[in-house]
Amino acid sequence: MDSNFVPHSERESADAETLVSVLVPCYKHQEYVIECLESIKSLGYKRLELIISDDCSPDSTFALAEEWVQRNACRFERTLIVKQESNIGVVRNLQFLFDSSQGDYLTYIASDDVFVESAISSRMKILQEDKTIDAVFANAQLISSSGAVVKERFIEKGIVKELSSTRLLVSSLLLNWYVPGPVMMMRREAVLEGGSLGRLPVDLKGEDRYIYIRLASRGKLRFLDVVVAKYRTLQDSLSQPSSPSSFVTEYFVQGDKSNRNLLSGFSRIIIEILIAQYNVELNKGKSSISVYKCKNLFFRLVTRNLRMILFVCSMMWKK
Repeated sequence: MDSNFVPHSERESADAETLVSVLVPCYKHQEYVIECLESIKSLGYKRLELIISDDCSPDSTFALAEEWVQRNACRFERTLIVKQESNIGVVRNLQFLFDSSQGDYLTYIASDDVFVESAISSRMKILQEDKTIDAVFANAQLISSSGAVVKERFIEKGIVKELSSTRLLVSSLLLNWYVPGPVMMMRREAVLEGGSLGRLPVDLKGEDRYIYIRLASRGKLRFLDVVVAKYRTLQDSLSQPSSPSSFVTEYFVQGDKSNRNLLSGFSRIIIEILIAQYNVELNKGKSSISVYKCKNLFFRLVTRNLRMILFVCSMMWKK
């Protein structure tokens, strides 16, 4: 494992800001990593540590990031850049970053995404005002591979209303999973053993949905409808597939099964229905086409009705 640690101890003693760890998991983003790091450097918040973990990229991502860190280390109180000896995967790479952090608050961003200047301060304000929560996520602008703005707000108005309700947050995340990557900020104690999130399971296939549902189900997550980042799409089409790939389905069902016992009421009903729907997709080769189509149609109708109930509730409830 290649690593480069650069401490920076010369800071104003009168600076009362809390240290924030900015975590950057990297993989094959040589075209975008410098833009990402420049956006971190330009954050309006002063006290930052920067930790970068390259997941054994075969391109120049690590070399570019390492050179940039050497030139800009004075901007941060602490920097650490590491190249993993082998590809360890997204989940283990993120856990490595969590374990390496020293800040009281953590935020993470993929090396092809970009922060806006107020990304830290806007979310920090919510966490400092409400000590009962451990994490806050926000909205993002959607940009293309070239950086052109595709959508001003990734999370649209209808979903925003649901996510803004503490009573509907979990249900909306389950039914309308559509969250941009670089918008989460949390207290460090949340990721420690016994914290509201805890350590990520080593066999977890995908991290985002698991993290959001786990924090939300414990009442530790809030949504802020403020753009804090630019989320890059590297796909030519923004349309969602009519049915997810088997990998994505396995990722969903694995995370939801891990979190199901934390839920009750309407959210528990939703997660059980979704798990059953995922199992139909995963086992479609074991039944006839007609049986699969009937089951698929049934669950599509059920989830559509659940979304309708959620929409009506969002119109009735403000919080």
